[in-house]
Amino acid sequence: MIEIFVPPRLDFYRTPIETQPTAPTTPPPQKPSSRTKKEASAELFEADASGLNPAIHTKPVKSEPERIPIFGSVSTVEIANHIKALLAENDEAALVVLTAEDIQFVGLNESDENDRVKFIGDYEVEIFVKGSEEAVKRTVRVLATTSE
Repeated sequence: MIEIFVPPRLDFYRTPIETQPTAPTTPPPQKPSSRTKKEASAELFEADASGLNPAIHTKPVKSEPERIPIFGSVSTVEIANHIKALLAENDEAALVVLTAEDIQFVGLNESDENDRVKFIGDYEVEIFVKGSEEAVKRTVRVLATTSE
């Protein structure tokens, strides 16, 4: 019944927490160097030839996508209530017993809680129903509300 009446993606809307961007720090002013342009060029050439010039020989660092926090979380209780509301539209499906303990998030970071998410994004959940051999997988999408 869950595979029939629950869509592949469940959307939840939350207000994002606005984080203050950190102002870029400006380096202290450099004292004028006593070396000539020719000496500086020679040092750069030597560093490049020896592979010590980090500006040329470093690989780009892949950063993780920015995690945008939200006011309130999306919990397994809320997901279970949403699914029960969807199942209630059909008399047979309404008989399915589902609790928050039957739902679990898949692939969360170790730092995240197991029964709720607190950031905008897509999350996979497994729904276990008593009497069923396999879990039903669905995507929970947490979207930012717009103030328009």
